[in-house]
Amino acid sequence: MQVAGEAPAPQPSSSKAVQRFFAFICVSTLCRAFEAGICASMMPKIADSLRLSYVQEGVVASAPDYGIVPAGFLAILLFERVDAYPVLVLGNLLIGAVALWCAAFPSYGSLVTARAVGGLAWGCSMVHYPAWINAKGPAASKTMWLALSNVVLLGGILVGFAVGGACASKFPEVTWDALYGVEAAMMGAAGLAAATFPADLVQVVPRAGRKASVDAGERSELLLGDAERPRTPRSPWAKCRSVLACRLFAWTVGAGSFVCGTVGFLLYFIAQVAEAQAPTWSPAVRYGTISAVFVAAPIPGNLFGARYVQRTCGGYENFSKTHAFTIKCAFAGVVAIACMPIASFTSFDPAERPAVLPGAWRPVLFCSLVWVFLFAGAAPTAAINGIVLAAAPPDASVYA
Repeated sequence: MQVAGEAPAPQPSSSKAVQRFFAFICVSTLCRAFEAGICASMMPKIADSLRLSYVQEGVVASAPDYGIVPAGFLAILLFERVDAYPVLVLGNLLIGAVALWCAAFPSYGSLVTARAVGGLAWGCSMVHYPAWINAKGPAASKTMWLALSNVVLLGGILVGFAVGGACASKFPEVTWDALYGVEAAMMGAAGLAAATFPADLVQVVPRAGRKASVDAGERSELLLGDAERPRTPRSPWAKCRSVLACRLFAWTVGAGSFVCGTVGFLLYFIAQVAEAQAPTWSPAVRYGTISAVFVAAPIPGNLFGARYVQRTCGGYENFSKTHAFTIKCAFAGVVAIACMPIASFTSFDPAERPAVLPGAWRPVLFCSLVWVFLFAGAAPTAAINGIVLAAAPPDASVYA
C-alpha cells in the first residue's frame, strides 16, 4: 500500500540496472553465437585442414548439443544450490578458456571438446536468460525482449558466418583456429563483464535459506513478484512434477524442438547444399546470398512474430491465440519444405526424372523457399519460449 504523498516504488522494468543486464544478455549471446557462424561457414575448411570424414563433420556440427542437452539438467541442480551469479561468470570464462585451448592446439578432438564443453557452460546461461526476462522484463515488452534475445543469437551466427565466409573465399591466410582465438577473447571479456553486476540483480528466484544482501527498497526494485511466489519453498522434485504435469508445457516444448532441430541441420549444411544447387556461382556470391537470406528471413521473422503476439494476441500469456499463430507458421514452413524438390536438379530420382526447372531458376527458387522456411520458423520463437515460461509456476521457471 502506498502512503499519500510518497513516491511510487520504482518498477523493475524501468530500472537502469535491469536494462543494463538485458543489454549484457544480448551482447554475450551475440559473442557466443559468433562461434556457431564460424563453424558453419568454415566447415569445408575445417574438414580439409583436419582431414575429417563426413561422419566426423556431423560430430563437429552437433558437438554443442552434447553439452547443451545435459546442461538443462545441470542447470536445475546448480541453480537450486548455487546463486546464478557465479554460474554465469564462471560459465562465460570457461567458454573463453576452452576456445583458447582449441585455437592454440587445433585438432578434431580439441574442436569437439571445446564445442561440447562450451555448449555445457552456455546451456546454463540459455536456461537462465529467458527465465530472467520473463521474471524481470517490462510487462508490455517481455515478448519483444525474448524476441530480441533470439535476434542477437541469429545476428551473432550471421556475423560469424559472414566473417568465416569472407576468410574462406577472400582471405585464406586467416584460418578457422585464428577465428576461434577471437571467440576466446570475446567470451573472456563477457565473463569479466558478467562479474560487474550485483548478484541480486542476476538472481531470478531467491534460493531457500539465502539472506538478502540489499535493503527492502532495493530488493523491491531488483526482484519481481515476491507476493506471487510460494511462501513455503518447494522441493526440486515437487517443482519438476509441477512442470512436467502441464500438458501445455510438453506440447510447446515439442513444437520448439522440431523448429530448432530443423534449423540447426540447415545451418551447418547450407554451405554444401548451396554449392550443389548453384555450382556456377562463385564462393563469394554463395556466401553473400546465404548471409543475406539469414539476415532477411529469421531476424525479421522473430521481430514480426513478437510484435504480432504482443499487439494482436495481447502477449504470450494468451495461450489459445498464441498457439493458433504458431500453427499457422508451422504450416507455412511445411509448405516451403514440400516445394523443395521443385528446386532440385532432378525430381526425386536423378536417374529417371529430368530437371523440373531451368538451371538458372533453381537457385533462385531454392533461396526463396529457404527464406520462407526460416521466416515462418522464426516467427513463433518468442511465443514458444514465452509460453514455456508462463505455463510453469513462478518458482519453477528455471526448470521450464
